[in-house]
Amino acid sequence: RKATRDEIGQLTEAFERMRLEISFSRQRDEQAWKEWQATFDAISDRVILLGRDFTIRRANRAAAEACGRSPDSLIGVHCREVCKVGESFRPGQCPGMKAVSQQAPVRSEEIRDAATGRTLEMSAYPFFSGQEELIGRIEIVRDVTNFRQAMEAATRRESLKLLGEVSAGV
Repeated sequence: RKATRDEIGQLTEAFERMRLEISFSRQRDEQAWKEWQATFDAISDRVILLGRDFTIRRANRAAAEACGRSPDSLIGVHCREVCKVGESFRPGQCPGMKAVSQQAPVRSEEIRDAATGRTLEMSAYPFFSGQEELIGRIEIVRDVTNFRQAMEAATRRESLKLLGEVSAGV
């Protein structure tokens, strides 16, 4: 049987509708991606998504700037090769490694970044597929240097105040 002009016209219209739907869908996906990236980059803490092989899948702007690189240049790089924060941990103490082995979130103690002298707090969160298979981890590094310095200054002021009160009472 040979297709009629009407049938060919209907097929053409159907294909055109599909093409437009795909085009709109791509535009929505692209917009959603841009919004997600802008949100990710708005976070002032360093945020890095790593695969099971410990290579970086995504990094926000803060993480890239701390490493002196662009976010795209970090993709595919092993975590130990950039931002040498991990070198500040004793073997087996890296929160990222612990999160993977325990398959649970891990928050570290504060560490001193040997390269910058800054005080950092690192947390790691494993993430899983829908079938509960470990896909990788998310690491968040917060610079707490200024906060720690303010806390120490407040503690010193309080100590001096108490010392003054004790001295005045003697």
